[in-house]
Amino acid sequence: MFLRRLNLFILVFAICGMSLAPASELKARELEAVEGWVYGNVQQVGFRAFIFKQAIRYNLGGSIDNQPDGSVHFILQGHPNRIEEALALIRKGPAKANVTDVKENAISVRQDINSVTVKGWTSKSRNFDHPVDLVYPLRSDDGVLSPAEASGIFKKILREAMASAETPAGRPGS
Repeated sequence: MFLRRLNLFILVFAICGMSLAPASELKARELEAVEGWVYGNVQQVGFRAFIFKQAIRYNLGGSIDNQPDGSVHFILQGHPNRIEEALALIRKGPAKANVTDVKENAISVRQDINSVTVKGWTSKSRNFDHPVDLVYPLRSDDGVLSPAEASGIFKKILREAMASAETPAGRPGS
């Protein structure tokens, strides 16, 4: 009798697509990761900040950095539908950019990704040439923010990063 109930229980789980896997394993399966490169006029036009804001909005982890060949490289990790939303916007780019190509491929999910980072951010329009990393930790609530909310968070991160870089402790060699 016990074995019949156990088999029935397992069958119901299988039919419903449920799993007996631990919660941490289930969460990892819900996530996807993508690595990509954006080509065109995509440096010195706010493209990394644009991707960063999408990552903040959709609660995606990863990293964003300029490449010597003039492209922007990114890694994004999170819920698949949110990655696709962000990629759709990345393919269009911000107003000042001219995207000619986006190459992307799926990569393995990394359990150690818990934030999104823009590596070595600078800004000619803000007269800020001291490279700083902009970091935003993933939110525990995991909701989607409005573009205005994401932009407000971005501006706060910028103010804090620029202020810390202007202090003597933030300057190299100080």
